[in-house]
Amino acid sequence: MKKLALVIVALMVFSFAFSTPEYVIEDFDGKPGGTLNLQMNLDPATFNPLIASEIYSRKVIGLFSSSLLGFDTTRNLTIPELASDWWLSEDGLTVFFKIREGILWSDGEPFTVDDVYWRFNLLVETGVSGFLDAEGNLPTIELIDDSAISLSWTVPNTLGIKVAASREILPKHVFEPAIAAGTVNEIWSLDEVDQIVGMGPFIPSEYVPGAKVVLKKNPNYWKFDSNGVRLPYLDSVIIHIMSGSNPMWAFQAGNLDFFSPSTSQLKTLLSKKDHSWVAGQGGSRDYVQFLLLNFNAPDPVKWEWFRNDHFRRGFAYLIDREKIIDTTYGGNSKPLYSPLNVESPYYSQKVEEDPFFFSVEKAKSEFELGGFSWNSEGKLIDGAGNTVVFDLEVSPNFVSLGNLIVSNAKNLGITINLVRLAGVPLMEEPLYDSFLSGLFDGTIDPELRTGVFRIDGPGHFWNYPPGYRDYITEEMYYLPEWEKRIHEIFVLQTSATEDERYELFEEFQILFTQYQPIIYIHSPNLLYAYQGNVHFPNPIPSAAADELWKAWGIWKE
Repeated sequence: MKKLALVIVALMVFSFAFSTPEYVIEDFDGKPGGTLNLQMNLDPATFNPLIASEIYSRKVIGLFSSSLLGFDTTRNLTIPELASDWWLSEDGLTVFFKIREGILWSDGEPFTVDDVYWRFNLLVETGVSGFLDAEGNLPTIELIDDSAISLSWTVPNTLGIKVAASREILPKHVFEPAIAAGTVNEIWSLDEVDQIVGMGPFIPSEYVPGAKVVLKKNPNYWKFDSNGVRLPYLDSVIIHIMSGSNPMWAFQAGNLDFFSPSTSQLKTLLSKKDHSWVAGQGGSRDYVQFLLLNFNAPDPVKWEWFRNDHFRRGFAYLIDREKIIDTTYGGNSKPLYSPLNVESPYYSQKVEEDPFFFSVEKAKSEFELGGFSWNSEGKLIDGAGNTVVFDLEVSPNFVSLGNLIVSNAKNLGITINLVRLAGVPLMEEPLYDSFLSGLFDGTIDPELRTGVFRIDGPGHFWNYPPGYRDYITEEMYYLPEWEKRIHEIFVLQTSATEDERYELFEEFQILFTQYQPIIYIHSPNLLYAYQGNVHFPNPIPSAAADELWKAWGIWKE
C-alpha cells in the first residue's frame, strides 16, 4: 500500500507539473546513477537512422530512438511505446495508433502526432518495400485527431503494420528542413554527435574515433519507475571501441560491464575462482553466417556456374558445418541449412529430412549432374573445359572460416582465391564472384528480411534485377521459376493469416534448401558475460531481447 500511495502521489505531481503528459509507469525498483561500460568491435559509420545499415551504427541509434511499439522477449510487438494503444478495423484493412501526448523530445520540443504522420509519409514517399501490400499498393495515411493516426491498405497487410509499429520515429523539426535543403544524408554524421535529438533513454554526447561513443541520460525521457523515479536509471552509457583480446582484459579488470566472449574466453571466465561476474550461453543469436555465389558475377563463365543448381548444391555439400562450429566456435553454434533457425516460430523440420551434411561423395555427384568433370590434374572443369577458379571475398573476421572452405573445395579440384577486405563486403555493388559474410535479423522472423528475398528488394544481392546497375542488363538476366515463387511467397504473406503464413514460410524454407541461392552455414549461440553488480531486465540475453532490451531499466549497485 505504501508503494501504491507513492505512485499515486507521483502521478499527481506529474499532472500538476504538465498539461496532459502520458508518461509510462514501469514496475521497476532500481537505483539511479552510474555508468554502463559496453563494447563494440568497430566504429559506427553514422548516427543518421535514414542511412545507417551496419550493426555498429544501429547499436547507438537503438539507444537514442524509439518506435510506436516495442518487442517483447519472444520478438513480438506487444509493448506500448510512443503509442499508448493500437487496434485494427473490423475488415483488417486499417490500423490505428493512439499517440502519447504531452511528452518531449530530448531537446525540449514537443513530441506530437505530426512527427508520426510526417515519418509515415516519408516511408510512403520512399516506397519502402515493407509498406507494400500483396497488390503492390502503399497505404493511405490519415490524421484522425491530435493524438490518433491510421494507415489503410487495399488488402490486409500484417508486415506493413509491423513496419509502422517498429520503425524509429524521427524529429520532424530536424529532418524536414534537411530534406527540403537536400542535405538529409549529411546530418547526424559522426562530426555532429552533439546535435542528435531523440526519444530514447540515452542521447549521444561525445564520439572519439577508435575509442568510444558516450551517451548521456535523456533529461526528458517519458518513463518513470513505480517509485516515481524518472528513467533511465543510468546517468550514462559508454560504448568502448575495441576488439581482439582487449574486451576480455578490460572486463576482467572491471572496466567493462558487459561483453560477448568467444568460446575460449567463456571457458576461461567460468574457470576463474572468487569472481563476481555472471557468464553463460543464451539462445541462438538472430544472426547467420552464409556464403553467396553471385548470379551476376562480372565473368559470364562464372555466372553460368553459379546459376547452375547442381553446382550450388555440390558446393553446399562441401561446407563442413560441424567442423566449422567445433573449431571456430567450440561447439557453441547451430548448423543452418535454410534461412531460419530452430527458435523461429516458422521453422519447419522438413528442412532436416535431407540436410546438406558434409559429403564429398554427394558433392561430386551433384557436380557431375551439373555437367562438370575433372581433368587429368584433378581440377574441376565445366562442360566447355574451363577450370573452376573464383574469388571469395571475406572481411577480417571471416578469414579463418574462409580458409576452411577453401581447403575443402581444393580437395575436390576447386581453386578459390581468398580476397581479404578491409571491411564488410559491399553487397550493394555486385562486382564480385562470391563472398562470405553475416546478417543480423531474419533468422527468427523472415519478414524482417523481406528486402533480401523479394526480387525487387534492396537486399536481393545474389541476383539483382536489370536496372539495379547499368551492367545488369535484360540480356544477361536469369530468373528461375523457384526464385519467382519465393518472391510471390513474400508478397502473399503480407495479407495471410498466421496459419497460412506458416505454410508459406515452410514452402520458402524447402525451396531455399533445395536450390541453395544463399548457402547458410550456422547461427552462433549468444555468449555473454557481465559484472555481478549490474542488473539487466533480461538477465539471460537472447536473439529477441539482448543486453540492451529495456535499456532504461538497467541499473548498477
